[in-house]
Amino acid sequence: MTVETTLKLLGVSEGTSFDDILRAKNWVLASCKDDQELIAQMIMVYWCMVYDAAVGCCGLLCTD
Repeated sequence: MTVETTLKLLGVSEGTSFDDILRAKNWVLASCKDDQELIAQMIMVYWCMVYDAAVGCCGLLCTD
């Protein structure tokens, strides 16, 4: 999964604040409560973004 795909799934752009990413994740999760696959993908995407911001590449969102 690319960063661009991740941002698109959350409906945010590069440079979006952590609070806005969290709001976007919560909104997506609330709107897709019956789609377990999408929920799992959103949770994974969110935590990868958090990890990438704090530590570096989680292995899913970057190619370095």
